[in-house]
Amino acid sequence: MLMGHCHLFPGGRGECRRDEFGIPGTSEHLNRFMKACGFDQANVLAPHEGPEALNVEARIEGDQDGLEWLLKQPFVGVEETSVFLPGAAIRPDLPNAEEKLARAIAAGVRVLKFHPLIMRSNPLDASCEPFFRKAAKARMPMVYHTGGGDWGWPTDHGRVGVCAELAGRYPGLPLLMAHCGVFGGVDEFEQAVSACESHPSLFLDATHAMLNVGKERWHWALERIGAGRVVYGNDYPWATVDSVSREVEFIESLGLSAEEHACILGDNLRALYLRARSAH
Repeated sequence: MLMGHCHLFPGGRGECRRDEFGIPGTSEHLNRFMKACGFDQANVLAPHEGPEALNVEARIEGDQDGLEWLLKQPFVGVEETSVFLPGAAIRPDLPNAEEKLARAIAAGVRVLKFHPLIMRSNPLDASCEPFFRKAAKARMPMVYHTGGGDWGWPTDHGRVGVCAELAGRYPGLPLLMAHCGVFGGVDEFEQAVSACESHPSLFLDATHAMLNVGKERWHWALERIGAGRVVYGNDYPWATVDSVSREVEFIESLGLSAEEHACILGDNLRALYLRARSAH
């Protein structure tokens, strides 16, 4: 099984957070944590960069390159058999965004993370077009934060409608709507499902949304779009073995076939990863 939406960052959450697996947020801790949860692989996301990330735990200091740091961590590799599959967090409106994306592609990275509220970026702005065109050409799945959150940037940029507009502009770009539009006091789950119906490149990243949405609404969603459009994630290190177990049990309770169950718990994300690799 492939665990989606995991964060690693220098020093993790600090020595004061140490538990039986080590320091949460470090590669060594995630490796032990992941195995305890019954998973054998994880998609790990590079720490956020720059001054806009100063109020965020999952960040890297100064002018360091987050992806460069991530690729040096234990268990991280770009081969499909690697324990941790890396994702680059690149702000798309910066002058060097295309260059950074090109370096990521050359290094073998096949996943992107975009957080409009932390990155303080409007993805529909013309300055982002070159980056998104290049990402779409590479068919790189992008984990896209949807919903709200207290990061000092307008919540509107995280709305499902913005993500859907982006999907319409770049149909070759797989967009994983992290949190399914249900985060930070916002609940756009039904809108997220409808957007998936309209745009085949959109997927639901169920991070923090599986239990919050509830069984009735998930049954409705799966009837509309099917298990092939849902990806499991848990926002590690802000997760526990117990919370992961409860989410996996919840998925099992939905009455899915063995194939559908496997799709949500890693097969969908792995297929997107391999599809991106085949483009190079």
